[in-house]
Amino acid sequence: MRKINLVIIGIFLVSIIGLSIYFLFFYINLNQYNFYTTLRNEISPNGQYKVDLILLGKKEEQRDRLGNLTTSNNETYDEYARLWYSPETRGDGTVMWYDKNTKIIYYEKDCIKDEIQWIDDSVIKINGVTLNIHKDIYDYRRK
Repeated sequence: MRKINLVIIGIFLVSIIGLSIYFLFFYINLNQYNFYTTLRNEISPNGQYKVDLILLGKKEEQRDRLGNLTTSNNETYDEYARLWYSPETRGDGTVMWYDKNTKIIYYEKDCIKDEIQWIDDSVIKINGVTLNIHKDIYDYRRK
């Protein structure tokens, strides 16, 4: 009976530690932000992937006369990039991107840049961070 109790307590503790690690380093709580604004979206050279760079914050973003992201009162904003994959091309030529075929590949706090550049069909550079879309994820909490 005592061994069963120890096993149950062990499983409980491992679960708590695992959940804590997940929420500290992997979970992105988008509900903490008041607004989302798509800053840029870029389609890969082969047309099979799309990346949206999304601004997260509590006030509307501003842009200077050159179109660069600026902030008032020295505020910075968080950004994330969502990768869309497996588009469907309909008979009339329109391309449909579905929410079920997405994943977040980039999450940064306190951004002042909003740059996306495809290097090739599977490598993208976001705000100076180069990612292979098939295996890399950038999250500022995991530096």
